[in-house]
Amino acid sequence: MRRQNKNEEIGKMDRRIQLQNYTETTNTYGERVEVYTALATVWAFVDYTGTEGREMERAGRETVQSYANFTIRRRTDITERTRVIFDLKTYDIEGIDVSQDRQFQTLRCAVIGTGSFI
Repeated sequence: MRRQNKNEEIGKMDRRIQLQNYTETTNTYGERVEVYTALATVWAFVDYTGTEGREMERAGRETVQSYANFTIRRRTDITERTRVIFDLKTYDIEGIDVSQDRQFQTLRCAVIGTGSFI
């Protein structure tokens, strides 16, 4: 997102995303289970430019990996283990960039889906 004044940036944040944090818990068999719990639902600017997708093969299946950047107001409780839910897709955070004025952060994310639609 091009840095303009604060109000212009906030006005572009017109999509709702859910942030989920990773936790581990133990099931009834004593096994560790990976669980994601809702952290917050926030407004975001979604940017697909410069985030081209690519096809690959995983576990014998053709998959498509696509990317998106989500710019939100800065939060201190987000890590690379946090994930983003947007438009019925789950995005893994690959990197976090903080704006120079430290008011915003951009989450560089990837989503992996099966290639049945390719």
